[in-house]
Amino acid sequence: MTSIQLKPEAKRYIQNHGSYNPFTENEQGIQIERTPFLQRHIQLADIKSIENTYFIAKDGTKIPIRIYTPHTDEAILPIILYFHGGGWAIGDLDYMDGGCQYLSKHSQAIIVNVDYRLAPEHPYPIPQQDAYDALNWIYQNPLQLPIDLKRLAVAGDSAGGNLAASIAVRAIEEQGPPIQALLLTYPALDATATVANEDLQFAKQYGLDDDELDLYYRYYVQGNERLTHPYVSPALYEKKALLPPTIIVSAAYDVLNHEGEKFIEELQQAGVQAERVILDGLIHSFFSKMDYFEQETEEATIHLSNFFHFIIQDGLNFKTEYR
Repeated sequence: MTSIQLKPEAKRYIQNHGSYNPFTENEQGIQIERTPFLQRHIQLADIKSIENTYFIAKDGTKIPIRIYTPHTDEAILPIILYFHGGGWAIGDLDYMDGGCQYLSKHSQAIIVNVDYRLAPEHPYPIPQQDAYDALNWIYQNPLQLPIDLKRLAVAGDSAGGNLAASIAVRAIEEQGPPIQALLLTYPALDATATVANEDLQFAKQYGLDDDELDLYYRYYVQGNERLTHPYVSPALYEKKALLPPTIIVSAAYDVLNHEGEKFIEELQQAGVQAERVILDGLIHSFFSKMDYFEQETEEATIHLSNFFHFIIQDGLNFKTEYR
């Protein structure tokens, strides 16, 4: 059993928030309470502009996005598409605002933060389709953003990490826009997985409970026959050698730890450049919580950015046979 040594900020977060289950069921069906997670707003001097706008999804729905542009001397910038966490059921553009600012600062990339539609009102495949539509929208670049599509990454935390990985799989299967890197923070990757024995001690009160995770999948997917589909469970995708270079930043005490470790090991065995970074003393859900984990959020974005820079600047030979 792991000796748990939480950072003071993690202890304070657990004391103040503990577990969070937004769902209730009654005769009217599934109900969800989305209480805004109020947190300190930041405005980094390193960010040149933050713009709220939208794109039109495949079904005609307006999907809000927030675009972050860093101060830089470079005329044409890398681009990172970001999907927030929240179990596919909660979260919005403000939820990951601080994290996206730090990611833009350290990656020196334009970040597009996507407010995809949420379950249970909009179950799978709608959030995944919104994510894929965002990828196609970026590639078409109707706003004529100063971006280099040969330096395109997709990123996300938790459920957002799932969406990022799933659209990387979909881009392979549908010969979609080429993605150069996956930048993931404690992603949920396998809806069929059970909690590893070594992670059971983190299954309650560490930012994400095991039964809470089951509920999120249940209300997102709404059909067990879909759980093994690689668009739901990208860890089950069989052609891992075709996936882009991937980094996972994990919290030391997280029910999803073994899942992330296994995914990285399988990518490495398939010949994909992949690495995992574990941040000590932290729990699931730390990312972008500015009242508790600003320093840790910045540390995570530095790891993500350094990996991205290595991939796009050092010219790693990324397999593109499917394109």
